[in-house]
Amino acid sequence: MKKKRILIADSDAVTASEVENILGGLGYEVCGCAGSGREALQKAAELEPDLILMEIALKGGMDGIEAAKIIRDRHALPVVFLTGYADIAAVTRSREADPHGYVLKPVETWHLFAAVETALNCHELKVKLGEEEKRYRTIFQNAVEGVLVADMKAGKFVYANSALCRMFDYSEEELRQMWIDDIHPEKDRDMVMNEFMALARREKILAADIPCIRKDGSLFYADIAGSTMVIDGAICNVGFFTDVTERKKAGEAFRESEERFHDLIQGMPIGISLMNQEFSAEYVNPELTRITGYDQEDLADPQLLFEQVFPDPDERRKVWRILMNDIGRPDIRYLRQFTARCKDGSDKVIQFCMVRMADGRFLVTYEDVTERSRIEEKLYDWMRRFELMVEASGQVTYDYDVSSGVIVWGDTIERILGYPTDEIGGGISQWEALLHPDDRAGTLEHLEHAMADCAYWDAEYRLLHRNGRYVWIRDRGFFLPDSTGAAARRLGMLEDITLRKEAEVQIRESLREKETLLKEVHHRVKNNFQMITSLMSLQSMSMQNKDLIKYFGDAQNRIRSMALIHEKLYQSKDISHIDMASYLRTIVYELHTSYSTGRDGFNPCIESDELFLNIDQAIPCGLIINEILTNAFKYAFPPHWKGEPEMRISIRELSGMIEMHIMDNGVGMPESIDMNTTRSLGLSLVPMLAKQLSGEVLLDRSAGTRFIVRFPKK
Repeated sequence: MKKKRILIADSDAVTASEVENILGGLGYEVCGCAGSGREALQKAAELEPDLILMEIALKGGMDGIEAAKIIRDRHALPVVFLTGYADIAAVTRSREADPHGYVLKPVETWHLFAAVETALNCHELKVKLGEEEKRYRTIFQNAVEGVLVADMKAGKFVYANSALCRMFDYSEEELRQMWIDDIHPEKDRDMVMNEFMALARREKILAADIPCIRKDGSLFYADIAGSTMVIDGAICNVGFFTDVTERKKAGEAFRESEERFHDLIQGMPIGISLMNQEFSAEYVNPELTRITGYDQEDLADPQLLFEQVFPDPDERRKVWRILMNDIGRPDIRYLRQFTARCKDGSDKVIQFCMVRMADGRFLVTYEDVTERSRIEEKLYDWMRRFELMVEASGQVTYDYDVSSGVIVWGDTIERILGYPTDEIGGGISQWEALLHPDDRAGTLEHLEHAMADCAYWDAEYRLLHRNGRYVWIRDRGFFLPDSTGAAARRLGMLEDITLRKEAEVQIRESLREKETLLKEVHHRVKNNFQMITSLMSLQSMSMQNKDLIKYFGDAQNRIRSMALIHEKLYQSKDISHIDMASYLRTIVYELHTSYSTGRDGFNPCIESDELFLNIDQAIPCGLIINEILTNAFKYAFPPHWKGEPEMRISIRELSGMIEMHIMDNGVGMPESIDMNTTRSLGLSLVPMLAKQLSGEVLLDRSAGTRFIVRFPKK
């Protein structure tokens, strides 16, 4: 064992030598001797002894007491004073140096040994206590929890660690000047004091959610654990503070969330119940009671409830087997639909959704789908009838997914194209490959436009049959847009129209033959009219009677107007209708040429819409025009009439009525002439022909002559 090293400081060399010998005999090592206070300071710093034997009355200007005080402050070494007299004043003063003992001269061995051992042991204990105190103080200061020591009798805080200072945002010095009133809200102080007293009496170990005030006035909450201990002779309460503000906020938020969730569940439009593992209801919302009539008390006995909800034993056993099978599976969600008997005796179709929770309980939702089930049954029945109708009609349904290009064909596709459904699953690319080469470009362009506009699709084209022939198809459908408005799917139907197309070809051929025949008839009628007018012209050349010649000329013009109708029909693409604008220009020109007024620069003005009349209306209309214009050319502008001749002819369609105006600015028709009673054949024909057209003729004599003819268009 290492010897303890001792420094002797004594002005008496003899005494120092005696003490050295005694110490050596006791097993100590004397590391040095000093004869003055200053030398003792020097050797204490150099030798670092375990103990110093210091004479109180050292010589050299610094006594042992002064030297011991400096050594204590600098090196914290234990000092035992040597003294040769019992000076009460010196001993009293020596206490300032905190000596570890006294040895009187002359030195007794046993007395010296006891003093040295006691001093060494006391110093060792003091050092250990200091280290322990330092270690605990470090732990105390660095603790995560805030620690506050309060002297309840003195009414002040005596210690606070760093965590507590950060918690309150005060320094330790500031907290030492404060008391409980300063760190807790006024309205809560009585409660806080009661909590602290309960902790002090050990009635509880924790005061929870205690409100505290920071330096800036903000509020936080702490859990405080406390104990009572004696510190420096005073009874103190030690509080350990844990900031639980976030936990309290989270708890409040959770409670608010629970309240909102409860309100949500209470107001849900579907029934909800919480069932334990024995299927007894722990909670039932109002909607479930509204739907079924059963409340939480009714759902407390699952066996009795099951018998009420499913009164038929066979149905009850069936439902029970299904539920037990569902629960036995590892799934956590089960969806079933049953017909259930309500409390009032009515039956409803209820959709049950049962979710297994982590704790083994079940959250069950109940939705009344009675009406939806009825509609689904009707819809299924309607769809089945529709499928039968489609099958009976020979048409094929299809569903085209634009993004994937997949086409799902109906089973009747084989009837139209000869391909079973498993051979025509190539999608849009296979459909394009089956298109007739002459139809492909136009059909695909039509499809592209319809797809871009999400429009209705109606197209006719040819597809290649499995037997190698092409069949005519009518394809009708519509596009369904996605959320962006772009075409996503096309639903449609194919119809085999090959027979119709072949019939149309035959009809067109027949029509062409009939048109050719009718044109030939019109041509022959026109030629016959021309032959009649030629014969009449030859006949009139042999006549001497001018009146007869005039009558023959009028008759020729009437025949020519009818011949012109047949000529226009013969030349027209539409052999059933006359272009009245073209007819009007021709007949005006021929009559103007035939009845020249001899006035230069006179040309009738013609105004006509694009108007087509059938032959039944065109012939009487043409004769009316012929008679009125003939009368105007012959009598409107006699040689003695002065002025610029003007003639206007217009024919228009207005709201389903044909309105024709023929006017001139000539001498006008005498008041004595009445179209209905005149003996003139020409004018008397006009009202008769108008009546034939179911129309009317109006005559305006105010400025020249104006005929207005109106009749409904057929």
